[in-house]
Amino acid sequence: MPLALGRLSIIGNNESDMKNWRMVLIAGLLMCSLRIQGQTYSNLYAFSVYGGFPPANKDGATPYSVPVLSSNILYGTSWEGGANGEGTIFSVHTDGTGFTNLHTFSALSSYPTGTNADGAQPYDGLLLSSNVLYGTAFAGGTNGWGTVFRIGIDGTGFTVLRSLNELNDGAQPRGGLILSSNTLFGTATMGGSIGFGTVFRINIDGTGFTNLHSFTAEGDGAEPQGGVVMSGTNLYGMTLGGGTNGGNGVIFTLTAAGSNFTALYTFSKYGTKGTNANGGSPYAALTVSSNSLYGVTDKGGTNGNGTVFTIGTDGSNFRLLHTFAHGATDPNISYY
Repeated sequence: MPLALGRLSIIGNNESDMKNWRMVLIAGLLMCSLRIQGQTYSNLYAFSVYGGFPPANKDGATPYSVPVLSSNILYGTSWEGGANGEGTIFSVHTDGTGFTNLHTFSALSSYPTGTNADGAQPYDGLLLSSNVLYGTAFAGGTNGWGTVFRIGIDGTGFTVLRSLNELNDGAQPRGGLILSSNTLFGTATMGGSIGFGTVFRINIDGTGFTNLHSFTAEGDGAEPQGGVVMSGTNLYGMTLGGGTNGGNGVIFTLTAAGSNFTALYTFSKYGTKGTNANGGSPYAALTVSSNSLYGVTDKGGTNGNGTVFTIGTDGSNFRLLHTFAHGATDPNISYY
């Protein structure tokens, strides 16, 4: 069952009041703990075995992204699999029933960098708005550099909003999209005027595509992986590489109109065994709350295995929340 923790408003300033509130808080935490312990793991759906090259099956394989939830239905993408081995868009009920292959991406003219009509290898998740799913495909499209697409939640109306052009638009998007009014915002890991990726926007009807920023790998970073988040009229994101401190990435901001690009923070150089003071090489998107950004890095930190951090939206007050431990002593470490 879903678990929600509300906000406590502590009223009273004497010792007796504070003791009573402490007891309420402790009791609430114990109840939460008991509920969590009572939950069991359920395998909602197991993707079928794939084979061949590219690896094909009936339903999809290698889903990298988190599914999006609407009512009791999950919607997601798979990087591989499907009848043509180039990935799928699927839905499944939260009780594991009703798995549906909403779209199978078509075969590429050549593998892995060929062209097709709809895109291939969707890496990130989907955005849901008014019964329409929006997403990006890493490869394929009429130019071979990926697509931005939309599809109805019932699998109808699949439409390519944009087949990316490497030099003008950017190429090979790996991050998801965000929506503001009728405009989608996203990133491409490669391409743009110099080849190090872009931040772009496009209207939900496919019009108005705009390259908001082309990365140069110098002070502004290179290869944004995780998309962007929005607060007010500003976009925030991270790059995997680039920057002035050895190419370990930056945290950046720019307006939704594409102006005032600023590198808020540059991750420092790696030392012995890939260690540093703050992390580096971030793949994921940021989370924004009030005037603070939160994120993770894949590498760096005092043990070289990544960090969790926070920073103000104005670039101030960078602070490490956690540095992942060295070796197998930390169960939260993922090895690649």
